[in-house]
Amino acid sequence: MITYFSQSPVIAIVPFSAQKDRLDTFYYHPLFQDLDDAIEATDKDITNFENACSMITDGTHKTPKYTDKESGVLFLSATNISESGLDLEDCKYISRELHNALSNSQPHPGDVLVAKSGSVGSACVFPEGMSDCSVYESVAIVRPLDGYDPFFLSLLINTDIGVRQILRSQKGIAIKHLHLGDLKEIKFPNFIESKQKEIVNRFNIFKNTLHEIIEQSISIKNQRINLLDSIINRLAIEIKLTSFPKPWFGRLYLQKVDYKIDRLDVLGANQQFENECWNSGKFVPLSEVCDIDGTNEQIPLGLQRYISIDSLPGNYWGDIELPEIEIEKQTGRTHFYPGDIAWAHLKPSILKGKAYIINKECWGSHHFLRLVTSEVEEDLRTIIWAYLKTSPIKRHLANKCTGKSESQKDVSDKALGMLPFPKLDGQKIKNIAQTIKDTIDKSHELEAQENEYKTKANEILRKAKSNIFNLLDDDWFNSLANEAKEVLK
Repeated sequence: MITYFSQSPVIAIVPFSAQKDRLDTFYYHPLFQDLDDAIEATDKDITNFENACSMITDGTHKTPKYTDKESGVLFLSATNISESGLDLEDCKYISRELHNALSNSQPHPGDVLVAKSGSVGSACVFPEGMSDCSVYESVAIVRPLDGYDPFFLSLLINTDIGVRQILRSQKGIAIKHLHLGDLKEIKFPNFIESKQKEIVNRFNIFKNTLHEIIEQSISIKNQRINLLDSIINRLAIEIKLTSFPKPWFGRLYLQKVDYKIDRLDVLGANQQFENECWNSGKFVPLSEVCDIDGTNEQIPLGLQRYISIDSLPGNYWGDIELPEIEIEKQTGRTHFYPGDIAWAHLKPSILKGKAYIINKECWGSHHFLRLVTSEVEEDLRTIIWAYLKTSPIKRHLANKCTGKSESQKDVSDKALGMLPFPKLDGQKIKNIAQTIKDTIDKSHELEAQENEYKTKANEILRKAKSNIFNLLDDDWFNSLANEAKEVLK
């Protein structure tokens, strides 16, 4: 029996037993309208996961007590499941005794593991030769029957045919999750095993080609980073140094007891870099080049231009937009004027190169320091800004961060002011500023190439995933394979 509450829009309550006939708008979203047609177009008998598997279960529903890696057994959750395989970077471990008690939560080689929460529907095959492990309730264990290839079933879940069925049936609002009953109901054409393997093999051909395309994109990205970091080398030439002093990141320094530095831990300041700079006589403290202001002012009420760290891109070498927001409560904020540099001084932001030239008066969060470059000439401002964004200087400044929490470690205005900055004047400033502008223009050209590779790779992958049964069509497969090869040329 269906109970209707409204006809426009249609709102109704359907018995749980008839949930597949529900009337909500998400279930009938255009994304799903051709789903059944795509499956039935293969002209094959239709089956589902329940009929293709000897077991579909999930892990333990109790949060276990964890132990160390050396004495424990691997314990997987949904965060460890990805399309590319098991992600074992952040793993937990349980005792051998508890593992032995969880016999129903132990995957076997060849089982398909499916994330029931988090990245819902991500699936991979539990590999041969993998050591013992157990899984949490957020992971479903799918054990295929003879005649069903586990890599085929995993591929089904990760590509459109499975993703759209999972999206349609997942539950929850803020936190999405998948029920085992819905996983059992995922439909697919009942191909013989040899055809399943052919689909997997052909899809893997695309994955290998796409991997080459992505590697090409990464290679261009590295060229771009090296090009931008070459700004340091140009500075060395202008101040007549054989090479620019090389900061290190995360290096352990052992100094004499009476050495006048605050600490010796791996995150301590790189004294060797600064010593080399000062001893060369070619550097001055940054505070002698421009004032550095760490104070806050009360932001006025009303509509104000305002920047925050999270809203701005990292490692970005261009002009930024200054969004306007409505200020309803006065608080202390950083006040910028046209020509100032906003420099985010939290450690993660430093490493991401979050430094921006401000072109209009605006305000920013207290996580920014203000470099008063509105009072220096434009070319020198450009050099200061670029200097702070190069990898060596970012790494050195990250070393100077202090604070307890890793995400909240920062550099004070005083510490930034002591950063060694090359002595420059007159024609040197003009020469370097022009070099920086030319370098940035070239970096944008490389970035466009990098993004083009990414876009084409994503488009080819989207086509391959759109209906994996098309992979059995030789003409369709060869056409898409040639398209992928053309990208590499």
